Amino acid sequence: MLADLIHHVRDHLTRNQIRKTVEVYTKNLHDEFPGTSFQTMSAKLLLNMAEKISKLEDKQDARYYLIMILDAIGDKFAAMNYQFDNAVKVSRANKERTDSTPENYLSDRDSPPDWDEIDIFTAVPIKTSNPRDRGGDPVSDNLFLFKNLINGLKNIFHQLKNCNPTHIQIDPSNTPINWPEVSYGYNAEEVTVIKKLFHEGARVFRYYGVDQPAPDVNYSSSFEYLA
Repeated sequence: MLADLIHHVRDHLTRNQIRKTVEVYTKNLHDEFPGTSFQTMSAKLLLNMAEKISKLEDKQDARYYLIMILDAIGDKFAAMNYQFDNAVKVSRANKERTDSTPENYLSDRDSPPDWDEIDIFTAVPIKTSNPRDRGGDPVSDNLFLFKNLINGLKNIFHQLKNCNPTHIQIDPSNTPINWPEVSYGYNAEEVTVIKKLFHEGARVFRYYGVDQPAPDVNYSSSFEYLA
């Protein structure tokens, strides 16, 4: 696949090729369906390119591309939260349907099927399947994509420190010991992206409680209940 090829040659990509790759594969994350393998593949490619992006000669471009990836991930987290109620309904409906209709893969011994002859006039080719057409579990799909995105975020923030603005001069005596290890110099638009990423990302953790029983909490007063 193209994503695999780009992954293996990412260290040899030019600036324009990196820009095009980021533009195309961030759009793939905006797919309206729950976390499909197509989106997971796109996410992994973008996350694995973070180190190469941070090594671009123009650090301003490098920072822009990394923030662009974070913005796409934040939007995907927001989409997962928007889909939450419907995803839970579909997931539970699929489980109920599966539990109520157990499959029986054994043929009837008294009337075995006739597999010796095939009617070539009515036989049709095997239909290729699309992952979007399958009755998958949207909760599990979104959780799988969420895990991959969370695991890759650490590397992106680590690479952002290599793209810190050079025009910002800070007195070393006024900075903490680990200051060289952090990224700084975020403008207003970048701060908005980071806030969206963390706020929407924190809400996605609701998916982990879908199959968990509701906690039995006894409130001693109405004030504790409202709190």
